[in-house]
Amino acid sequence: MIEVLTPSTEAFVRGLKFSHYRAIPSVREVLFVDQDAVRAEHFVRREGEWLLSDHAGLEATVELPALGCRLELARVYDKVEGLPLER
Repeated sequence: MIEVLTPSTEAFVRGLKFSHYRAIPSVREVLFVDQDAVRAEHFVRREGEWLLSDHAGLEATVELPALGCRLELARVYDKVEGLPLER
């Protein structure tokens, strides 16, 4: 699952919605992408636990094992102007 965090939805997505995602056994990864800063939080389920890795800055890359790919934050934020590198 990939969620873009906005000021109006962030609390709901991080709270109730993420709780629902964690209850679905087939969901192995959740990625929160920040709308207001070059930042992503990546949660991966391993042996029943959720592990967090935090990625910030245009040089950051997020490995997505469930999809067998990597996501470069520079590409995600390519056309976005005026964002701080992290929040």
